[in-house]
Amino acid sequence: MSDGYKLVFRGEVLEGQHAAVVRKRLAKAAAFAEEHLNVLFSGRLVVVKRQVDAATAAQFQALFADAGARLRVLPADVVAALETETGSRSEALTLLPSGSPMLRDDERHGWQPRDIDTSSLSLAEAGASLTAAKPSPPVQPPDVSHLALQRPD
Repeated sequence: MSDGYKLVFRGEVLEGQHAAVVRKRLAKAAAFAEEHLNVLFSGRLVVVKRQVDAATAAQFQALFADAGARLRVLPADVVAALETETGSRSEALTLLPSGSPMLRDDERHGWQPRDIDTSSLSLAEAGASLTAAKPSPPVQPPDVSHLALQRPD
């Protein structure tokens, strides 16, 4: 493994953070222009810095964390290997932001209402048991006829 690292970002915000607020914090803390923020929060893997040392990686990771974002620090050769395997650059790892649709529009099917007969259904009283109580079978004592007691000598 090499000593260098790549800093990658996928638009992930830390738990409890709102993406719009994180965008503003990153814009202020790192002086990102609006077009750079749009790329960072596109949901695609974006390489923020290439071939940095561990100290620089830690500084950037702390800056992003303070803003409420999750910056990934990966060994540079691992990212290069992933890119080589997939044949693309920065497309090997893709994670959509939370709440993103999982299907493209052309993969969606229109919702069709169903005609279901519910006339045989009824509502129970509040607090009523929904299962009929079944009587438990009587407990039979175990068969001990084959056992014998013996006194120790």
